[in-house]
Amino acid sequence: MEIEEMNMHAWVPDDKDGFVLCKIIDIGCEYLTLQRLHETETFKAFYDNIFPAGDDFNRDVDDNCSLIHLNDGSLLNNCRLRYNRKQFYTYVANILIAINPYEQIYGLYDVNMVEKYKGQSLGTLPPHIFAIADKAYRDMMRNRESQSVIISGESGAGKTESQKHIIRFLCESWGHLVGTIERRILEISAILESFGNAKTACNNNSSRFGKFIEIHFNDRGIIVGGFVSHYLLEVSRLCGQNARERNYHIFYQLFAGADDQMASKLKLSKVENFNYLNKGCMQFFLNKENLNKLILGRNKCNLDNIQDELIDDYNDFQKLLQAFNRIDVSVDIRDAVLEIVAAVLHLGNIEFLDQTIGFKNGCSIKEESEMYLISTAELLGIEVTDLRQHLVSRLMQPSRGGTKGTLYSVPLRASEASTARDALAKAIYSRLFTGIVNKITECMPFDDSAFSIGVLDTAGFESLDVNSYEQFCINYCNEKLQNFFNERILMDEQNLYCKEQLHYDTIEFNDNKNCIELFEQKLYGIFDLLDNESRLPCSSTQHFTQTVHEAYNCHPCLMVPRSSRDHRTLRDDEGFIICHYAADVCYETAQFLDKNNDTLHASLQYLMQQSRKRLVCELFNGDEFSKTNRANASLGSKLVNASVGSKFRSQLDILLTKLRKTGTHFVRCIKPNSEMKSDQFNGTQILLQLKCSGMSSALRVMQRGFPSRISYVSLYNMYQKYLPSRLATLDAQLFCKCLFRVVGLEERDYKFGLTKAFFRHGKFAEFDKILHLSKENIETLIEHMSSWLCRFRFRRIQFAILSLVKVERLLTYRAKCRVRIQNAVRAYVVRKLYRPRINASSALSALSEHIDGAYSIVNKLNETDSHKWTATIDALKKNVELLRYQIKHISRPVDEEMLRQCDALVSDAKEKLYYLNQQINEEKKEAEEIAQLLHESLERTEIIQQEKCQLLESSHVIEACDLSKWHYTDIRNGINSNDSKLSSACKNEYYRRMRAYNDWKERNMALKGLAHKTQKKVEDHKITSDRYFRIAASSLTNREKNLFGIVGKSQFTVWYGHFRNGFIFRQIEISPNKSPILNIAGQKDKNMCKLPLNKVAISKRKNVEINATRFNRIWTGNGGSSQFYVSEIV
Repeated sequence: MEIEEMNMHAWVPDDKDGFVLCKIIDIGCEYLTLQRLHETETFKAFYDNIFPAGDDFNRDVDDNCSLIHLNDGSLLNNCRLRYNRKQFYTYVANILIAINPYEQIYGLYDVNMVEKYKGQSLGTLPPHIFAIADKAYRDMMRNRESQSVIISGESGAGKTESQKHIIRFLCESWGHLVGTIERRILEISAILESFGNAKTACNNNSSRFGKFIEIHFNDRGIIVGGFVSHYLLEVSRLCGQNARERNYHIFYQLFAGADDQMASKLKLSKVENFNYLNKGCMQFFLNKENLNKLILGRNKCNLDNIQDELIDDYNDFQKLLQAFNRIDVSVDIRDAVLEIVAAVLHLGNIEFLDQTIGFKNGCSIKEESEMYLISTAELLGIEVTDLRQHLVSRLMQPSRGGTKGTLYSVPLRASEASTARDALAKAIYSRLFTGIVNKITECMPFDDSAFSIGVLDTAGFESLDVNSYEQFCINYCNEKLQNFFNERILMDEQNLYCKEQLHYDTIEFNDNKNCIELFEQKLYGIFDLLDNESRLPCSSTQHFTQTVHEAYNCHPCLMVPRSSRDHRTLRDDEGFIICHYAADVCYETAQFLDKNNDTLHASLQYLMQQSRKRLVCELFNGDEFSKTNRANASLGSKLVNASVGSKFRSQLDILLTKLRKTGTHFVRCIKPNSEMKSDQFNGTQILLQLKCSGMSSALRVMQRGFPSRISYVSLYNMYQKYLPSRLATLDAQLFCKCLFRVVGLEERDYKFGLTKAFFRHGKFAEFDKILHLSKENIETLIEHMSSWLCRFRFRRIQFAILSLVKVERLLTYRAKCRVRIQNAVRAYVVRKLYRPRINASSALSALSEHIDGAYSIVNKLNETDSHKWTATIDALKKNVELLRYQIKHISRPVDEEMLRQCDALVSDAKEKLYYLNQQINEEKKEAEEIAQLLHESLERTEIIQQEKCQLLESSHVIEACDLSKWHYTDIRNGINSNDSKLSSACKNEYYRRMRAYNDWKERNMALKGLAHKTQKKVEDHKITSDRYFRIAASSLTNREKNLFGIVGKSQFTVWYGHFRNGFIFRQIEISPNKSPILNIAGQKDKNMCKLPLNKVAISKRKNVEINATRFNRIWTGNGGSSQFYVSEIV
């Protein structure tokens, strides 16, 4: 094979771009020599690390399942091409890959686009987030089953925006003229983002909580209500942030949007004056117009504002006020919410000073913090003295001794008072957030709900410089969702194919159950170990961390920090590393115990319950505003005094249970770069996200599988009312078969299971048109079905008649065969009886002829010997004739004794005839042998000397050349060398390299049926199947016989060859009166066909190609092993 005939390009891993395209220069046994495009330097890469690339690598496709080569390199290249062309959405069958553009695309999400995608099947239009939303709605109405859309991805990948686009599409498409409920659903995003989103180092609008927004529909598909569930609000962010991060958006929106009256009422000053804000980034998101409107703080600050196309603190505050108004939140409650937000800021500015009170260590509030104490008490509606007392001390009731029910005031040190202050701030904000979410739910009742579409948006996988309990819980949630993706897309999909008895090759994928086991294992899971540590009288994070390491000492998903180069300075009792599906993350456990315990001092809890502010009192008393939703009502009693981790696990279990009861759709959001800039495609970062999200495995499953399906009964019921009586009794599967044939669907695009019809990716759109036909078109379709059904039944009757005729002929044929078998059996019995008599008589007749011929030999002897041998031969002749007569005329069967006499007589006669011939030719042969031996001795001596000389010369040539360093072309030329040793060595090296190269090509071979659609010319250069040939040696020239490795000289010699992937794999040479010669590639290469199939032009000969069954029968019949073709038959 020439280099030009190979697959010229390959994808090679690259640290910067993920994969780069390279040209194949040379092939070796274990590696390829490659060259990057537009470069001259070459390098070597092992076969296992590279993937083949098609010739048309500049063509992108909407669905990655349409790629010729299904590998990571082609997947990444397709995403790169579409990203460069401003096409940020791509399908993997029914899964949407969405790359965040970090810019506004004009017209991509406007009203015209909503109308364009409404009611369109997936695949009929370019990939879009609206297409997934429309598919979820149509699946809900067709299957009469609730749906869910799971949006996942790293922080900053665009999950929140994708969720808003889906909700907007559903409300504008199937809302009742965008009425009250629809407007409220659209407004909830503004409220949730203000109170639950914040700027992080990875994302300017990062969701710091998980939310599952459900839109409920009635049985006619009209929106009737909504429901919001939230999970794990990151309350620790409230008290401190990193330098590049901000607190929740609401605080900055309040400073940017509050007017003078509101600012005075809330006692706001500069941003940098508040401890809960000045530890992180204090910049605002403002455009140039709103920068001048900034009344407080920022116009006196030297910091530059941040500009983001989607975020503006001033505008977002106005949207927040409008959203409160649209969900029927009164102005009083709205102001009360803002007062609580301001109170949290003032509470964070209360600082403490250690002092000795009597004989006990206590603390007091600093003098400069008195103004913040007064502001906090006023905004929360409590007395200043009560707030002061409960911040610097706490009430305790002794478990032993003292009067029963007596409460003692225990003074707190400054550090303890600061911890209590932060706990109170977290409790206030957390309850406020829960109350807002419950209020949103209350304004969207859904009493008439029949189905729902839920959209899940959770915090993406995080791996920061310092990872604490928040990242631990977030990454646990992502592990559970990734496991759910594996179950629903990879496991359940393949199990369904098996259950429906569809022939399908199982696809392996990376399972993360071992990692989830670390978190959830009963009694020994990390969550349970953390809760147990909290119950100990002298609990510590060091003891907890040591317990984790002891429990999972040999677990493959947990390591000590020193095993990582980046965390060697961390002691083993200060953290642990968990190997997640996305990356290895080191968690520092210093604050795990504090963050897992969200209980508030009883004295502070009681203080908040006595507030004069109705909203504050309700938040801590659990009245109407903060009552839990109906779905979680039964959970309330179970979560009392529960840890943060146990609450989160329970909420997550409820969510997953709900998701498993719905039809699921997946959106994989991808972050193109860490700088959050447009037009920057970081191939390595994107490739890692694609791998971690399971897209590589999903691509293989979806490409080979049938992602769309519908049950026979459901489809039949849709048309039953239109069917005439003659068709109404049809079997549902027969009806579907009839329907598919009528509409022109090709058989390769769908398969019939036991209960459902399955469609390949992109083919359900053609069928989906049937579900939206008008009544007139349906009637026309039914007429065609009736015609086809008549033809079908006629063909079945015709087939039945032909089958009966065939059965009749078969019975007649079998009757004749029975007669032939009876004849054969009778003949066999007779032959068995007379075979010994016939064999003995034939042997004696042949012996008699040999004896008659012996007389002419006796005449050549001298007279003495002639008389002697004549008497001997006469005696033999007489005995033979006598025995022949007895065997021929005896009435009884020939017994064993008579056969032994015959054998003895034949042996004696042959022995005497042999001695007679030996005596005559002895002298003549002796002379001839002496002459022959002398001649052969001379020739052998000369040949040995010549071979020694040639061997000496060849050994010098071969020793001087290391063939492993030779170029492919040089080895090809060396095969034609006059030096037989060098030629043989080159042949062996050539076959070694070609086997390695072809094994690599076969592992990465493109799927059949796809190559001809886009690259027809590739077929001319690929021979990917096994082919078998039979050639008579008489039709070949001497040169061709040498090429085929034929050594037989007879004109009746026949050569059989088995070519695999274009190269000889097995060959047989059969000659008369000789043992067959069997050769196998890799064992006797030099005795086999020298050239590949496309060079010997064997396929152009007529009537030389045979099938595999015939070749394997010849192979095993001549002693060949059957192990080389068992896999072909299976």
